[in-house]
Amino acid sequence: MIELKKKIDFIMGLMEKDHEFEDNYKFNHRKTLQRINLYSNNRYVNDQKSIFWNISNQRVAHFAKNLDLDTKDLMPYGIGETNYVQAWVLKKKLRRWLDEQLMSIKINDLLETASEYGSVVWKVVNNELELVDLKNLYFNPLCKTIRDTDLVEKHYLSERELNDKKDVWENIDEVLEDKSSKEEGKWEILEYFGYIDDEYKRVVAFEQNGKLIKLYEEEMEKEDNPYWDFHTSKYRGRWLRIGVVERLFDLQVRANELVNQNAESTKIASLLLFRSASGDAMGNVLENAMNGQIVNSSDLEQIGISNVGLQQFISELQLIDAQADRICFTPEVMTGEALPSGTPFRSLAALTNAARSVFKMIRERIGETISYILKEKVLPDVVKGWNRGEIFDMMEDDGDLEMFDEAVKAKLIRDTILQGTVVTPEMIKGLDPMITDALTKNGRKLDIPKGFFNFKYGIKFNITGEAYDKAQQNGARETALQMYMANPAILNSPLMREYLEDNGITWYKLKPEELEQMAEQQQAMGGGVPVPDRKPDALMSTIKGDNSAQ
Repeated sequence: MIELKKKIDFIMGLMEKDHEFEDNYKFNHRKTLQRINLYSNNRYVNDQKSIFWNISNQRVAHFAKNLDLDTKDLMPYGIGETNYVQAWVLKKKLRRWLDEQLMSIKINDLLETASEYGSVVWKVVNNELELVDLKNLYFNPLCKTIRDTDLVEKHYLSERELNDKKDVWENIDEVLEDKSSKEEGKWEILEYFGYIDDEYKRVVAFEQNGKLIKLYEEEMEKEDNPYWDFHTSKYRGRWLRIGVVERLFDLQVRANELVNQNAESTKIASLLLFRSASGDAMGNVLENAMNGQIVNSSDLEQIGISNVGLQQFISELQLIDAQADRICFTPEVMTGEALPSGTPFRSLAALTNAARSVFKMIRERIGETISYILKEKVLPDVVKGWNRGEIFDMMEDDGDLEMFDEAVKAKLIRDTILQGTVVTPEMIKGLDPMITDALTKNGRKLDIPKGFFNFKYGIKFNITGEAYDKAQQNGARETALQMYMANPAILNSPLMREYLEDNGITWYKLKPEELEQMAEQQQAMGGGVPVPDRKPDALMSTIKGDNSAQ
């Protein structure tokens, strides 16, 4: 434990010291976090009693809003027809799981925290995602990602929470006996992830009188580190990226100076002062005089005082607001404020698209990390429970029921063929009433087999549109279908096939059977449209009773 104590002290020391990047730039992680926290709560670093004119909080909200990630973006899709049913079942299960996890709230908290600080950390605990308080996390503040460094997280646990750990942790009673380390009814517990004697370990400990009491220890792979960080910008020599609050540090200082100077000027301007050439008129006339008293003075007059710098104050504050909007990418078009009258609608749309494009890279940076965590670290463990012969009840809309029925029919046909039975079109036609009758009597339930979900090859996520633009591809598909329906023979053109491939559409998915049928009809009418050469399909040949593909 001596070596671990040295490691923890070293890591915590790194967070407290100043790191010099350039001759004129020093960075202190703890002080920067403290300043961000104070500014977000309308407080000065030096605790002075003055007006705090917050210019960052509203911009944090708008910055986070424009990142625009929702649970609907987390829906998977299947690669190839074989995996469509997997993806479809996974969507149904995943929606329920996301609701149970309150994922929409967690994503919103992540985006707002990332906007405020520039960086944020999620921790995967028992397949649940927890937002980590940055002020309780200690690591090398110059690292590129938190996964590349040893780290320590502070936890504050109550007596009940410690007692709940007795089945897993040791020396709990020794911790509870130490009342001197108890603050506000809780004890400070340290959780360390990092190397000890060339082995990567997780160690939970309690510090008592400068020594560590080990509560729990386990060996693990570094890849199983449960902490994942998200950033709003690229690495610039320090782990903590620059969020909205830090971007506005200097402008916030100047705005506070202006507001408080103007408050003092307004206070002076509100004074009621008089002057007189008579030497007998002395003191405070209003406070010393009695109600109704007559002041004998032939030349008593009020001194006019006004805040001559008011217009200058307003102008400079407007300049600060405009500069803050530019720095944080939050102009009026993004915040919902009214634009100048007469602004054309198309100009407004162009401005909106240009402003939103700024957030595209940030959205992709965060969204792709969420996608990786879900696909690689969370869902494979979550679906293990679903893979144990779970019965999945279908109680959705008519479209879901129809898809389920088609999947059942396809499975029956495939199983029948694999058993060596020749499936004829008449047999397929006769399956429909049999399947409908059976499903009506027994209900629509799916027995999910072990290993049903293929996350490695069959299931993909496209959270941010980085893999492909959904709107663009849907437009390309719609155009391709219209062109094909108008002239099926167009699929023979190499140029058409190239167009489809360039837009991410596999050309042979446009129903070759329909093309053959249309070509036969045109040939019978004297059209003579050539039919593309295709290799015989063994499955289709079997269904048609054609043994030429054997």
